[in-house]
Amino acid sequence: MIPRSLRSGLVALLLASATSASAQDAAERAAAEQSDVRATGDQVANRRTAAQAYDRAANYFMGGQFDRAGQWFMTAYRLAPARAALVQAVRSYQRAGELARAGTLAILLAEQYPNDAPAVQLANEVMVEASRRAVLVTVECDGCEVEADGRLLATQAAYLGPDEAHAIVAYFGNARVEREARGESGAQVLLEIETPEGAEVAPDESEAQARATARRRREEEEDEGGIQVLGPGLFWTSAAATVGLGALTLWSGLDTLSGVDAYEATPTLERLQNGQDKERRTNLLIGFTAAFAATTAVLAIFTDFAGDDEDEDDDAGTRAAIVPTRDGAVVMVEGQL
Repeated sequence: MIPRSLRSGLVALLLASATSASAQDAAERAAAEQSDVRATGDQVANRRTAAQAYDRAANYFMGGQFDRAGQWFMTAYRLAPARAALVQAVRSYQRAGELARAGTLAILLAEQYPNDAPAVQLANEVMVEASRRAVLVTVECDGCEVEADGRLLATQAAYLGPDEAHAIVAYFGNARVEREARGESGAQVLLEIETPEGAEVAPDESEAQARATARRRREEEEDEGGIQVLGPGLFWTSAAATVGLGALTLWSGLDTLSGVDAYEATPTLERLQNGQDKERRTNLLIGFTAAFAATTAVLAIFTDFAGDDEDEDDDAGTRAAIVPTRDGAVVMVEGQL
């Protein structure tokens, strides 16, 4: 029996661990939800931290925690804006069922990558879905930054929950204007906010200048080697290899079992060794199949299934083949990374 003092100590330790984990979880969630705006500071350090955040997001995604994955994909995007991180953030929130959040980020995705057809297609699909269940709040103001329910937005529009009051704040330099927005599912709310007298507002860029700036930033990010996604060819190759290995494993298992009756009928040393060889072969195939299945699952996270035509052309040279041998088969994968 465990002494009462020891039991009390264990209970206290468990409570402290749970409290610490809960506090860390709350801190991480708060940090991820404060802003959608690009972070400032040391770009090299930001990119390093962004890569760590992206890896963390991928782990959450693999574990089925799609809301946490979305938070960390968005953290990676804020630190080092890259199409891959923003696309995965949108997809994660969509998988989590948080359509208002997914729709808001879809607006940002369409604005940042207007010439990227797959990105725009994904953004449109998510916005259509969000429009049915959320309220689209758009703020019209000159030179202002918009905050919705405490989150600083990277755009002047956001999808918010229906049938509840939302605090909208427009910042004009040293001045701020507060409004309230409310609507039913599928509603669109427009807030026109004039610049307060005496507000110090930075001059706006023209539309052409804004597009040029966005294009230049994307080119800089590509040159810096930002986070990238893979074309679908490698995923489908891995998936095909997994299916092929699974079929071989099934055949090998059945072949192994088929020799049991023969051995029991006539137990010879040759048949025993033959059965052991088949069993080893089956075990190896099971291991290879499991490894390919895990690889395929990881590739699914980093694959852009709606990739560009150029990506598809690059993946066109990737192929898999299963070559039968006397003792089983060999899986061959050919292509370029």
